[in-house]
Amino acid sequence: MRLYWLLLGWAVALSACAPGALRPSSFNLTVDNSRCQGTYRTVFIYRNNVIMGQVQGEPRTFLSVPAGSADYKATPVLGNSPSLFKTIRLEKDEVWRLCE
Repeated sequence: MRLYWLLLGWAVALSACAPGALRPSSFNLTVDNSRCQGTYRTVFIYRNNVIMGQVQGEPRTFLSVPAGSADYKATPVLGNSPSLFKTIRLEKDEVWRLCE
């Protein structure tokens, strides 16, 4: 019984030393282009130059995006309009509103 309490005490002490292990490692990112017009109505979304998906005129939520800082890019599917860029640090669920 004494060994049980000793092991329990060690487990509690070790878990107190690693609070970061309890934090989520991913969050949701919602990209909202509902206010956009023209070529920005349909855009490809990239995270660190890797395509995540497409957003078509209404908010889209990308689930389980890795936590931390990353460079995001919204590139129109059609036309020659320039891409939109933003660096986002995900520490909670975020919304990126295009065309504000």
